[in-house]
Amino acid sequence: MKIVFTGTLVATLLISGCASVDMASRAESIKAKEFNSPSQGNAGVYIYRNSFVGRVT
Repeated sequence: MKIVFTGTLVATLLISGCASVDMASRAESIKAKEFNSPSQGNAGVYIYRNSFVGRVT
């Protein structure tokens, strides 16, 4: 039973690799990161994630 489980786990790990997608241009990236002030009477939320998940080096 352990051999079947180990084999299934290894096969799953080999099949589920990392995806590779095209990156946006530098201009598009800068535009997407702009934070415009909200209008009067409204609030704005800016979320900054500082973690290794999803980080581009």
